[in-house]
Amino acid sequence: MQFPDAADVATPHLARGGASGNCMITTKWLGQVVGLRTGACGAVVSLCAAMYTPLAVAVVAGSLVLAAWTVVVAVRGSGIRNSLLVGLLALEGLLLVQLVVGVVLVAGGQRPPSTVTFFAYLVGVLVVLPVGTLWSVAEKSRPSTLVLTVACLAVAVMTARLLQMWADAHG
Repeated sequence: MQFPDAADVATPHLARGGASGNCMITTKWLGQVVGLRTGACGAVVSLCAAMYTPLAVAVVAGSLVLAAWTVVVAVRGSGIRNSLLVGLLALEGLLLVQLVVGVVLVAGGQRPPSTVTFFAYLVGVLVVLPVGTLWSVAEKSRPSTLVLTVACLAVAVMTARLLQMWADAHG
């Protein structure tokens, strides 16, 4: 049995195909080639690059609004209502879109200075809101609502750091 080189396992390759300009982003994984068709070569990567900054700004703004909302809920002493949970779910959806966009950008050849750190932030930020929400819902006290405030602020800071890493690499 032959194992692929370490570089082939994790390094995406952009392969152009024919006169149509179609391309495929491929990665060798345990000898298998896994690919993502992008249509017109680079179109998906270009679209993702163009939307990454506005998406990150939307995530930061949404998380700050939700943080303020959780402070109001804590000060009033009212419990967490469904409307707040829907807002948190919407923010988590934006974070999932941010993960997909980040993966497509890196697979398309645009890399931040530390790809491992970039992916750690992309995946780590997805965990913060569910953990904070579960903690806050399980314990029905006023301070537990502030756990959601801290989680929302952590999402804003982690996303700002992602944006900073991306800006350092791409001006």
